[in-house]
Amino acid sequence: MKRVLNVCVIEDDEQYKAIYSDLFSKANEKDFDFKVSFFNNGTDFFETYKSDYDFIITDIEMPEVNDLDICKESREKDKYIPILIFSHSAQ
Repeated sequence: MKRVLNVCVIEDDEQYKAIYSDLFSKANEKDFDFKVSFFNNGTDFFETYKSDYDFIITDIEMPEVNDLDICKESREKDKYIPILIFSHSAQ
């Protein structure tokens, strides 16, 4: 039986959302099923946050609420949640 992982992706770029969707879709064919929730920014994410994610993926450059604020507030709600921060910038 496959394990279901509940994943949160906070990303404002549609191109990268499509990449994440494709990645998790392919991964579903393996040992896990991923339930992926997408949010355009940290504000939208925190409006519905329930501490039920297995891990969070966020872009380092986000509108409204930056990645460090996302990490800080997420940790206040669930201090053990794994958070992956990605950058699409060459810098």
